[in-house]
Amino acid sequence: VVTGNTATGAGGALLLELAVAVLTNCLVAANTGATGVAGIRVAGGALSLHLSTIADNTADSAGAAGLLASDTSVVIDNSIFWGNASPDTSAEAAQIDVVSAMVASTTIEGWTGALGGLGNNGTDPLFVDAAGGDYSLAAGSRAIDSGDHALTPPDALDLNGNGDTLEPVPLDLAGGVRLVGASIDRGAYECQSGCERSADLNGDGVVNGADLGILLGAWGTSGPGDLNGDGVVNGADLGLLLG
Repeated sequence: VVTGNTATGAGGALLLELAVAVLTNCLVAANTGATGVAGIRVAGGALSLHLSTIADNTADSAGAAGLLASDTSVVIDNSIFWGNASPDTSAEAAQIDVVSAMVASTTIEGWTGALGGLGNNGTDPLFVDAAGGDYSLAAGSRAIDSGDHALTPPDALDLNGNGDTLEPVPLDLAGGVRLVGASIDRGAYECQSGCERSADLNGDGVVNGADLGILLGAWGTSGPGDLNGDGVVNGADLGLLLG
């Protein structure tokens, strides 16, 4: 957790130069910085960012307040970039500015598709209380169960102490079980209970027949209509959608 820091230069939270960094289950939030970078600044080397939340960092000049990387190999997955702000900068560019990156199953405010990759969107992750520092996911968040579990990195630090460092990371930032429901959640925190997903399955801002069609098309599977996260699309999920 890196929060509440202030820098007079780039990288209010982290400044990585010529480093090979792997960041998993990280919260970088509410930091401030100059020269357009309040969150993470990476120059050279390589950055792999997994299951992390980069949010509400504020820069005092134009640029990527969330993540700025140059001359760097960047991989980002199952993460959230939201609420990062800098003046005279579009919503997406304020979240992340990279020359090239492999981005997958990540929520980025202002998402335009310019970064490419699979499973990305710009849907509000619905934090429980960002103003109060709680960046866990509220019920109905489309970040719930929408991560790609196949991208979860190995448990190199053996977080659960079972001696298996090759299994996928088993815990979230708060020490909760990382896989609850049909798939992992995006961001640093896994919803542990009351984790119904939004019934707006196509993300158009309204629950209607199009979403019903998606749910019925996935009937009996663990597909996108599994609103209650029990691993199968069935009548319980239909009830949630119709409700």
